[in-house]
Amino acid sequence: MENNINLTQKHLFSTAKDALSSRIMVRYTITDLVRQSQKGRSVIYYHFECMEDFYFELFEKYIIGEITKGCNSYDELVVSVVDYILSNKTLCLNLANLSMILKKPDYLLTKFANCFKRYELPEGAMDEAQHHLLGGLVHTVQTWFEKDLNVAREEMIDQLIEQGDLLRTYLKN
Repeated sequence: MENNINLTQKHLFSTAKDALSSRIMVRYTITDLVRQSQKGRSVIYYHFECMEDFYFELFEKYIIGEITKGCNSYDELVVSVVDYILSNKTLCLNLANLSMILKKPDYLLTKFANCFKRYELPEGAMDEAQHHLLGGLVHTVQTWFEKDLNVAREEMIDQLIEQGDLLRTYLKN
C-alpha cells in the first residue's frame, strides 16, 4: 500500500474491500460504508467527495499498490495484474460495475502508460503511436471485464504480454 494513506482511509478501504469482495452488488453507498466502517458520514466526506472519488482512491492508493509490489518488469506486472484480478474477482467486478474506472479509457491509458514507462520505456513523453498501442491494453482489459472475467488466466496473460511486445517492437524501430 502507498505510504500516503492515513489510518482512517486505510480502515475505510479495508472495510469497503471486505464488503465488495463478499458478493456481487448492484450498489454500494456512503450509507453502507458508514454502517460497515462505523465512521461518521462527515468523516467519509472529509476524505472523499463522493463514492466515485472513493472508488478511484481505493483503486489508486490501495489496489495498484498491492498489484505492483515486487514487480520488476512489465511481464511480471501483467502476471500480477491478472492474478490479482482473478484472486479478487468479486471485488474487481464490483469496482468495474459500480464505478466509472473501466468507462474512462483515458484514465486507464494513463495508468497503463505509467506502469509501462516504469518498466519498459525510456524517460520522456510517449508519442501518439505509443499511446495508440497502449490503447490495445485498455481494450483487452475492458473486453475481459465485459466477459465477466471468463477468459483463461494464461490466455489473458498472453494477450497482455503480446500487446506489450507490440509496443516494444515499435520502440526498437
